[in-house]
Amino acid sequence: MVGTNRTLIFATAGHIDHGKTQLVRSLTNENTDTLPEEKRRGMSIDLGFAYTDLGDGDITGFIDVPGHEKFVHTMVAGIGCVDLAILVIALDDGLMPQTHEHIKILELLGIEKVVVAFTKLDLVTNSRAMAVRDCFSGLSRGTFLENASSVMVSNSTGAGISQLKMMLVNLKQYVRAKATCGNFRLAIDRKFSLQGVGKVVTGSIFSGEINIGDTAMHLPSKTMIKVRDLRVQGAPASRGKTGDRCALNISGSNLGRIELSRGDWIVASEMDNLSKNLIVEVPVNLFKGKSENLSVHFHLASQHATGKIFLLKSLKGDGKFKFAKVTLTKKIHGVRGDRFIIRDQSARHTIGGGTLIDPAPDLSEITSKKRKRVFYPSIKSIESVFDSMLRENVTGINLDIFKKKFNLRVDELNRMTDDRSMMHLSLKNCQVVVDKKNYEKVCSQVVSALERLHLDRPMKSNFHIGEIFEVTQQHFEFDRRLFLSVVLKTLVENNIIENKKNQFALKNYKPKLDKDNQSKFNQVNLYFGSKFNQIYTIHQLTERTNIDSNDISTFLKESVRSGMIVQISDKRYCSIDLVAKAKKICTLLVQQNPSNSFTVADFKNNSSLGRNQAIELLEYLDKTNFTLRVNNARILRKNRG
Repeated sequence: MVGTNRTLIFATAGHIDHGKTQLVRSLTNENTDTLPEEKRRGMSIDLGFAYTDLGDGDITGFIDVPGHEKFVHTMVAGIGCVDLAILVIALDDGLMPQTHEHIKILELLGIEKVVVAFTKLDLVTNSRAMAVRDCFSGLSRGTFLENASSVMVSNSTGAGISQLKMMLVNLKQYVRAKATCGNFRLAIDRKFSLQGVGKVVTGSIFSGEINIGDTAMHLPSKTMIKVRDLRVQGAPASRGKTGDRCALNISGSNLGRIELSRGDWIVASEMDNLSKNLIVEVPVNLFKGKSENLSVHFHLASQHATGKIFLLKSLKGDGKFKFAKVTLTKKIHGVRGDRFIIRDQSARHTIGGGTLIDPAPDLSEITSKKRKRVFYPSIKSIESVFDSMLRENVTGINLDIFKKKFNLRVDELNRMTDDRSMMHLSLKNCQVVVDKKNYEKVCSQVVSALERLHLDRPMKSNFHIGEIFEVTQQHFEFDRRLFLSVVLKTLVENNIIENKKNQFALKNYKPKLDKDNQSKFNQVNLYFGSKFNQIYTIHQLTERTNIDSNDISTFLKESVRSGMIVQISDKRYCSIDLVAKAKKICTLLVQQNPSNSFTVADFKNNSSLGRNQAIELLEYLDKTNFTLRVNNARILRKNRG
């Protein structure tokens, strides 16, 4: 039975001049070609629409689209409000090329509740009428039209019209209510301005609801707008919802700076996703006998863009469908589950259509085996996809991206996440949820990565995130550096690892040297003392000790981290005792000078250093907040280190 309290909409489909407009007039006593009148009489949405009571006490809408080219545009744009269809076939012509194409479009858009009206009964013999009907029955066998009700009518005499009305009323009983779930999305198919009213946009509400006074967003400009007034199915209303044909009178401080166009959207403010790249599901025969890289015209809602569609061979469908990547010349808006139509490069023939699977894919992940399993199959419910992604994506789910791709309101997302065992993590400006067991496993893997690093490089006391990231990429299940930084922070907070100036190590780990390396380490350290001629580069130490430069570099880095050695510049190292001696000289020079300052020359003469070494050592004291350079002199800082 009918489960909807809104006006149901029938669309007419069929070859040109088969009597679609006359049939709508016979059913409604209205002429659908009234655009000039609409603009004069006020804010109306009746372009191509007519409304009537078919005898069941409810108002039923009909959309009539004159002209074949407009059919494709309007059917795709109107998919949000079209519930049923009347397939019109003229008995004098029979099935024509456009009849077949329109049947294909109805199937691709999922409009499978159809009544077939054979028109122009008054112009043909009974045998001709029976022949056309039998031909259609044969062609429809095994298709979604096999059991469709049919009737022969004459728009001129009225024959069969009453019977057609009864069939339409009966078909309406099988339409389920469209849930108002999801965020508000209206696809604009018409815009105009009215004196004393302002800007008006009309279109089909694909999801959610809108009320007078609500704030929304225009796409693609991302300009905020306010709804001043609205109409539903041509009548004043305070609220529009999923499936309604709606007109919005909109305003906004920046509205005058943008050009409203067919193909734009009015959406809830959080639904700002736009993309040139899409992953779609298409019938398996789309590429049959064709290139696997097709130039196409892409129609989704009222949007129209040119681009290319590529078969993704690495992604296997279910036998009836295949996955493909669409690359467009401009960004469009869409969410998972949206239907689309593609036409050939000349825009003359419909070659297929399908369902949007991923409206903003991470192109680097398109061939990921886990992604294929958990995200691409369209038959999965949102809940099952979420559970699968949570289980198999160890780096978790970005809730903001997931919410936009699946068109979920905040309350809908919260209901989905409330009862699941998850960790909530903050990554920069987004929230990520991770399965609790997965997160514990990842933490254990990071500890194992540090253990591996310590084992491979025992002389090194700690490691930066890049070094740890290389190990987790190679050996473990995840490769998200930002995610790794959050895991490391958690391990530090739980006192499992240590963070020393953004370098990480296992708790209480001490560098380990074998007998040979310990001997080399001691040999290098002997060169560092408190004399000013004991400032060295790695090259100088290599020449004096005959120890490999890489080993010396490692020893020096560990000594710097432990505080035994100081790196005063990119190339030079000295002992902490020498730095302390330099500080004493600086203090003495300040005390002796009436200006309480000293120059590089003063320091050079008192330390017997060369000019370059003196400058580098003073710059180190500047960096460590002991001295402060003022023009060509230096003073001691008040709170010096």
